[in-house]
Amino acid sequence: MRAETPWKLSPGFCLLLLCAVLAGGFLRLHQIADQIIADDEWHAVFAAFHHSFGWILTHFGEADYCIPLAFLDKLAIQTVGLSEMLMRTPMLVLGIAGILIFPLLAMRWTSPRIAGLFAWLLALSPLHIYFSRYARPYGISLFLACVAWAAFPRWWCDRRNSWGVLYAACSIVAAYFHPLFLFAALAPMAVALMQVVRRDARQAWRSSIARLAGMVACIGVILAILLVPALLFDGRALLGKAGQDRMGWTSVVGAVQLLLGTGRNWIVVLELAGIVAGA
Repeated sequence: MRAETPWKLSPGFCLLLLCAVLAGGFLRLHQIADQIIADDEWHAVFAAFHHSFGWILTHFGEADYCIPLAFLDKLAIQTVGLSEMLMRTPMLVLGIAGILIFPLLAMRWTSPRIAGLFAWLLALSPLHIYFSRYARPYGISLFLACVAWAAFPRWWCDRRNSWGVLYAACSIVAAYFHPLFLFAALAPMAVALMQVVRRDARQAWRSSIARLAGMVACIGVILAILLVPALLFDGRALLGKAGQDRMGWTSVVGAVQLLLGTGRNWIVVLELAGIVAGA
């Protein structure tokens, strides 16, 4: 895992990136004002309307609402008022920002051409568009996890403590919005650990392990402060859903349709054929 020298931004690349941001922004904002609350978006709304701030912070809820989003919705209800657009604004902002920021972060390890292609693929990604318009925590946690991935090598390889703080903060907040993203945020540490065990001498090995252990402890302690109250008061809400079902054919088909942005099977077949041909 190396942090390479970044490329210089050429006018052509900047124009390509700007066009991707504009196109992606249009797709994420198109008819957004007419979009009504639906499906799991109601979970945080119900929690915000029916419970106090203290209850929200100490419960996961039977309907799996996101604690910080429900808290923000409750705060909006008691101050400026809650609306569909206000609920979706954090996802929209980070969804559009990701089209600009992710390719710039990726340029440290790749070429401007690949980074530009990445920007356009992200701008046109049906799944990313969907979750940028959906008042659930996935888009927020994805953005933070990707920034954490980019920050980790700068802390680990370049030994810049400011990047370590950014990595820890993004990992903690991503996991607080959606606990499963903790595994994604900690993935770079697993890669670094494998490299340490395989290549480093014993003395360097001990020093590297100490650095990784310190980072894990920092993330774990702060995340525990945020989540332990909910685990103590409402841990059954998570345990009650664990191992209750298995992934079936319907789930696979639904996931493929969501990834490809259509529920029409004949379009799915055409897109999959294109993917196979491209591969």
